[in-house]
Amino acid sequence: MNRMVKMLNHPETFRRILYAWSLGAPKKLIADASSADDTLFVVSCSFSFYRVRFGDLKALRHIAPENRPLFRIDEDGSYIHWPDEDIHMDIDTLEYYTNEEYRKKADILKLQYLSQFWLFRSNGATCFGAYSATFHE
Repeated sequence: MNRMVKMLNHPETFRRILYAWSLGAPKKLIADASSADDTLFVVSCSFSFYRVRFGDLKALRHIAPENRPLFRIDEDGSYIHWPDEDIHMDIDTLEYYTNEEYRKKADILKLQYLSQFWLFRSNGATCFGAYSATFHE
């Protein structure tokens, strides 16, 4: 809890939170983040707290320990970016790897989309517009 209080003690964090709520997207945007040792701590603008180990995520495990704290949060909270490695991490990715129910739903949606896409393609259609023409959540 102490770490979360420290993380939320920045003017940029409050600006991101207010912006996210004004968009109606607090669950999708990042308020603040920090790293310690092999762990990344992230707070969404809806105050959900994520804690992931760098070694547990394929995209993050290659970041050298000395570069782990060298990230920046996009000004609107869309993602965290490690510029030296050109790695972007958003809330959906964190949610996918930390929430089994979310992961199952996301995998089902992905399979539905892919099956619709290949059905669309097998009927001789072009790729252009396949997503918007065939897949609705």
